[in-house]
Amino acid sequence: IVIDALFFIFSPNMKNFYIVQAGFLFLSVFLIFTTLKGVADKESSESKSELSIIQERYKIISKNFSDVLFDWNIKDNTVCWDKKYEDYFGKKPITENFPKLLFKSSDLTPECIDNIKKMYENILSGSEYEEIEGSFINNKSEVKWFKVAVSIIFDNNKNPVRAVGIITDITENKLLKSALINKEIEMKTKLQKEPL
Repeated sequence: IVIDALFFIFSPNMKNFYIVQAGFLFLSVFLIFTTLKGVADKESSESKSELSIIQERYKIISKNFSDVLFDWNIKDNTVCWDKKYEDYFGKKPITENFPKLLFKSSDLTPECIDNIKKMYENILSGSEYEEIEGSFINNKSEVKWFKVAVSIIFDNNKNPVRAVGIITDITENKLLKSALINKEIEMKTKLQKEPL
C-alpha cells in the first residue's frame, strides 16, 4: 500500500520529537514507527545506538522527497528548517523573529502573507492544526505554489509552544488546474460561436 503522510513521534519527556515522512510502502513506515516507539521507551546506550540508526534511515528516506520540514518554537519565535528550504525557496531561511519577519517578505504574494497572518492568529487562538496555500516568486522569477500543514503542540495550560509542519510544492497541480480551466473556457467559447 502506498501512502503519503507525515508522522511526528514524541519522546515520553516531550523534549525530543522525530519526524517520519511517508510516501513509500506502508510496511517501511510501520517498521520505523514501531522502532522509534521502542527507542523512546528505553533509556540506555543501546537505545541511543538504535536512535542513530533510525535517524540515518530517516535521512536516506527523506532524500527522496522534496518537502520542507520545520519546527517552530512559538515562545522564542525561532524556527529550525529542513536543509531543503534553501533548495526550494532559493534563499536562506528566516530563523529568528518568526513570523514577523516573514510578514515583511517581498517574495511572498500579498494574499499569501494574509493567509500566513490568519494561520498565525488561529494558532495563537488555540487551533491544533492549520493548513494554508500560498505562492512566492523564486530567485528565477518563477511563481511557485506551496501548501503548509502545521500541527501545534500545547503546554499544560493549553498555550501553543511549538508547531511542527511540512511545506509541499503544489506548483504543478496549480498549473494543471489552470490549464484545464483555460481549456474549458476555450471550449465553451467555441461552442457558443459554433453551435452543434
